[in-house]
Amino acid sequence: MSEVDLRKLLFCAAATIALGCGAPYDQQLLDPRDAAAADSLLDLEAPCTLQFLDSYLDRGTQAWILIDARGDTLRFLWDRHMHGPRGDPSNRLVIGRGYISAANAIVLPIGSPQESVLVMAIQHCIDRQLPRSEQGELLQLNLYTVEGKSAAARFLDHYTATHPAPSSDELDMPTMKRLWLGLRMARGIAKQRKDSSGSVLDVPGMSR
Repeated sequence: MSEVDLRKLLFCAAATIALGCGAPYDQQLLDPRDAAAADSLLDLEAPCTLQFLDSYLDRGTQAWILIDARGDTLRFLWDRHMHGPRGDPSNRLVIGRGYISAANAIVLPIGSPQESVLVMAIQHCIDRQLPRSEQGELLQLNLYTVEGKSAAARFLDHYTATHPAPSSDELDMPTMKRLWLGLRMARGIAKQRKDSSGSVLDVPGMSR
């Protein structure tokens, strides 16, 4: 996705509630007050950069930050806890500073326009550092295991040998792990969205 496309998506999603611009069917919506707050926080100017902050000790939540071209920041959480009466595993994006239970935390419903904006902004950040053609292979690795880390090192060596880049854009293992986590986050949310509503986001591994 180009930066122009991302700007169009950001504008479109911000107007979705008022104008019905490109909203997927069967979507869930935030209440008007939270929607206005979320749209304000998601007023991002491309290009953005994605940074991993930390994993909480609850073994299910990761803290991330998006920094846009103006230097504005958006802190958000990827919540992978069990939710619902059956304890189903869930991928939720939560925006706002602090933990999920914070008073200003806004959970983005599955299929909402605000969720679309955030997922595509995440994917756009990854696309700027690693071509789509390489993302599928990285996504298949498990960097939590010794074997996966070794495979990631081989992947990195091969990539840097075949894709020369300016030194500022060179990939290293911490960057590779951040991209891997970002891909898992984007794909997990996109898969859940497709399963629940049938709508498809443009992320690796998702097809219409």
